[in-house]
Amino acid sequence: MGCPREGARRFMAIPDERREWIVRVANGEEYKGLSDGEFEALTDEDMDAAAREFFASVADPEELHLFAGAYNWDGGVEDLLRAVRHPLCDLGTALLVYWRGQPGSFLQYAGREGVPRSQREDYDLLREIEQRVQSGAYRSARQPFDPADDHGHDARPTPASTARHGRGLPPGMYQVVAGSDS
Repeated sequence: MGCPREGARRFMAIPDERREWIVRVANGEEYKGLSDGEFEALTDEDMDAAAREFFASVADPEELHLFAGAYNWDGGVEDLLRAVRHPLCDLGTALLVYWRGQPGSFLQYAGREGVPRSQREDYDLLREIEQRVQSGAYRSARQPFDPADDHGHDARPTPASTARHGRGLPPGMYQVVAGSDS
């Protein structure tokens, strides 16, 4: 979803060099060429420098969409929270993050207290996105996303899963953002 389709919508032409840098930052590969010793010498602040630089320099919702689409979830959810809270975050980007977080896997829990501690940050991220979508926090809907077709994968929980757990996800989360100007 990070690559725009020519003619499908107006978009910022992200220069190739910046596009490649955004993907490296999202993948956690910004420090890939360092030796083991150099990598181990990095502080948490050093490790966060590229992400801070990215979020401070975001000029268009498409950059956030590219970042979210390339994000390596092994890095935790802090940068995803930065993305969905960013003033330029688009509804399509928020939905991309939401569905890549596998919200259907949390239907088995009655509430946050039942979620294993190791998954609570993910759970909290998804609940925050639900609240933001339901409150209309995203001012644009130009970045395409379809939970039924995320690169050929249907991210939605199956009817059997929702029946088994006795509930589903909020209806607003199932919307498709076709990439039209809003």
